[in-house]
Amino acid sequence: MEAVREMTEDALQSSSDESMGHARQAGELFPALGGQVPLGTGPLLEKQHGRIDEMHERMMQFETVGIGMYYELMPLAEQHRKPGSVMLEEYARTMVLAEEQHLSEIEKMLRERAEAL
Repeated sequence: MEAVREMTEDALQSSSDESMGHARQAGELFPALGGQVPLGTGPLLEKQHGRIDEMHERMMQFETVGIGMYYELMPLAEQHRKPGSVMLEEYARTMVLAEEQHLSEIEKMLRERAEAL
């Protein structure tokens, strides 16, 4: 069970690092596309989870919501494309790929956990 806890901690840290990287990339796109980076923060949605299963479920929900948001961004990016630029569209596609890969890793981790029990 200790190995599962460590694996979950590593996955959570990796997810956090990935999210920060995505936020940095998005922040760099704003000025490149003529916008300003919003400096406010949204509401904190997290709560303490005592069980590993709850943490894994929350990770999957987070990734699934992110994938949906990037899919919503793709047609908007195409509609509002600057002439000669596909930067925002490519960003959205790249993020969908990264999030789908991450979701696949979480699903694999859950299968391995289920097999170990």
